[in-house]
Amino acid sequence: PNIVQKEIHVQMEANENRKFDRMRGPADAPAAPVDPTKQHTIPQQIDQLSHRGKMLLAICSILGHSFPTPLLKNVLPPDFDTDGTLAELIGSRILEPLLASHDHRLRFRIPLMRALATRRMNPARTQQLHLRVAAMLHERPNTLDRAEAEGWLAMHAALGGEVLQGIDHLLEAADAALERWEPESALRRLRQLLRWLSEQPEPLTPPLRLRQARTLLGLLKSARRLGLKPRSDDDDVVSEHHVTELLALLSDPAAALPHRLRAEAALEAGRYLASIDRQQSARAALQSALQALRDDEAPELRVEVELHLASTLLALQKVGQAADLAAECLARLRDLGPPPPILDDLFALRPAQALALLAEICAARQKLSLADDYLQQARRSAEADGDLDRLHEIHTLRARLAHLQNRHAETVQALETARELAFRANDLRAQARILFNLGVTLALAGNTHRAQHQLRVAAVIARALAWKDFVTLVDDQLKRLA
Repeated sequence: PNIVQKEIHVQMEANENRKFDRMRGPADAPAAPVDPTKQHTIPQQIDQLSHRGKMLLAICSILGHSFPTPLLKNVLPPDFDTDGTLAELIGSRILEPLLASHDHRLRFRIPLMRALATRRMNPARTQQLHLRVAAMLHERPNTLDRAEAEGWLAMHAALGGEVLQGIDHLLEAADAALERWEPESALRRLRQLLRWLSEQPEPLTPPLRLRQARTLLGLLKSARRLGLKPRSDDDDVVSEHHVTELLALLSDPAAALPHRLRAEAALEAGRYLASIDRQQSARAALQSALQALRDDEAPELRVEVELHLASTLLALQKVGQAADLAAECLARLRDLGPPPPILDDLFALRPAQALALLAEICAARQKLSLADDYLQQARRSAEADGDLDRLHEIHTLRARLAHLQNRHAETVQALETARELAFRANDLRAQARILFNLGVTLALAGNTHRAQHQLRVAAVIARALAWKDFVTLVDDQLKRLA
């Protein structure tokens, strides 16, 4: 049930992406088709409206095919007879209420009616009205719910000619969502931004390239926090094409990205490259991240980059270099001290990460006693911080150390503890990996029935995540046990 609920939640959030179609308003059910024999009567219907009716029709036409009534009422002057004039437009069968709507929406009964009303407006006046809507939403954001208000504000700013303002607003909204640890919400806004950027004429201007880099960086961060890996399919939520685009921006001097943004983007690209076992490319990306940072700039970010670089060096079997760098990171983290107690820093770097990496390095050097000592320090540090993500990684590493020393019961116990911590952290990928390791460990001990159960659960999780490579790995192991 936990897996199903998580997947349904992600799917529901993904479906919200379809609310804003390119740079138009929210999509609704199809409007009534136009009778070809009556098309010539549409201009007459508009001409027969009162002066106030025509004014209201013009404002409705720039809001979109459908729109929330509270938005319309807040755009109009306080002394405007909104209800009476709306009754005129509804009575003329120009507008109609959406009966299934919970937020009192109206829409044009015939799309051609809106198109004709828009064409009759002066383009300069149309832009002014779009900017007026954007300004109103900026001053009164509670007119609509937060997510919808952000979308409408950005859309109207862009349609009013302030494209950068619209993009910046959605970028700020996405950054704020990431800080609140709401990656689904951030991903929704960032995907909309990518659609907007794709509609801009090529080549992109330097200001737009800067925003493209910020958008791609936010997209990869959001996907990582959701446990989504970039895939080869360009139609996927996040694809390898996005990583390629970000790397191209990093290598283009004309992009003129700020130092910190360049470092953060290179770090995110390096993390992804390491996750698909392209360790040399990951190393190059992480080293470029360090080069982008000035000596006294962003010490926390520098330590994070160095920790990932140390992990990559270990994967490349450069154990001595990895050990030296990890020890430096541990010293720097202790010098930095604990982060301030605010929400964003619940996910900040802490000494437990460097201690766990040092334990892994010592294990690679067969210094198992020293590795166990580092691991105990890492566990105590993570427990003090309440860091569930780090704790399940630490207990997984404890299982590896126990396995190297042929302590079977301790290996199983450590993996079961890691599985429980990963479940509490709601980390589905970690649960799948731990269950696979537990299944293999039990199989080696001759407990085939229990091993098969653990592997089947791992396969269920991997299929729910569309993790094809891991599904194949688990299925192969199940065939060996059959």
